[in-house]
Amino acid sequence: MTQPPEEFSGEATLEDIVQERIRASYERLMTASRNFADEDNASAVNRAYYAVFKAMIAVHAMDHHQFKRHKDAIAQFNKTYVANDVFPRKYGRAIHELEKLRNVSDYADFKTPNREQTRKAIDFAREFLHAAKAYCEEKLNIKISLPCLDRVDE
Repeated sequence: MTQPPEEFSGEATLEDIVQERIRASYERLMTASRNFADEDNASAVNRAYYAVFKAMIAVHAMDHHQFKRHKDAIAQFNKTYVANDVFPRKYGRAIHELEKLRNVSDYADFKTPNREQTRKAIDFAREFLHAAKAYCEEKLNIKISLPCLDRVDE
């Protein structure tokens, strides 16, 4: 059992924190898939972004990193994990593009992601969740159980 960073309170272990963040990522991914099925592209992109973010902070927890701002978490992920080839470089670019798409979708008037952009966002979130989950499982020597992660159907 690994101790969590000091910033985490309570009786939770590092394993508990990582599993909770991976589970939260999965829940957001499932919500994104439901939003996509309902043709609510803006909400689907938002949930796909947060699925990626939750999985990313699960990875950060492995090294006892905690961030108050999303941009700091993303920058540190790229510096620590992408630049050192722990995760593929394409993930750094994809996270950046997904963050931009989510920001435009959430905050710009009359800007809604199209179906292809939304599908790509959800597919990337699924791929990233798989990779983050596998990384955390290997580092902690645990198995994180989640229901099947099927592809988004139109």
